[in-house]
Amino acid sequence: MDNFIGIICCLGVMFCSNCLSTNVTVLKVVSGGIFGIYDFYINKSMSGMLGSHFKSNIINDWNSIKVREVSIKIFENGNRSAYFVFNGNNSNSDNWMSGDRLIRTSYGDITKEHLPYAVLSYETDFVIRRFSIFDVRFSCDVNTAWLVVKDSTLRRPCNIDKVNLTTIWYSALQTKSKFNGNQTFYLSCIF
Repeated sequence: MDNFIGIICCLGVMFCSNCLSTNVTVLKVVSGGIFGIYDFYINKSMSGMLGSHFKSNIINDWNSIKVREVSIKIFENGNRSAYFVFNGNNSNSDNWMSGDRLIRTSYGDITKEHLPYAVLSYETDFVIRRFSIFDVRFSCDVNTAWLVVKDSTLRRPCNIDKVNLTTIWYSALQTKSKFNGNQTFYLSCIF
């Protein structure tokens, strides 16, 4: 089984106060998959498969659906290794991933007093990172974070940037750490 990271969105049901929720995968990102998952994610006219990656049309219709929560679940060898849950109320497909929206996680060093920097896309002249959750002190010499998806090749400045395929780096500890492996992630929704 592929290793994966999953993003799970919990979507509210309109006009229904006693409805059951259903968990639906809306994005699957696989380490070793082809580059382009971020462009695939933001392209509102595309859904389905992109190599080994998957995107549901639900992401394209985000603004017409009441989203309650969005979760990223990281799996390794079929077992959930870590998770992040974000408040999806009044969010859209571009702004749900932020430190101030984080409501719970499996990582013990993330607290209300020490929120991470969480972004769908982080770009500078030196780095391009997607679906990233890292400390504001993130740097090449330290290279610690909770999650970073590499979706393109840069030959500088950090070793984690020198990849040829989509690479998902995450901390396998209960705290941020140096990256130790390639995984897969899923974005799912609960209606």
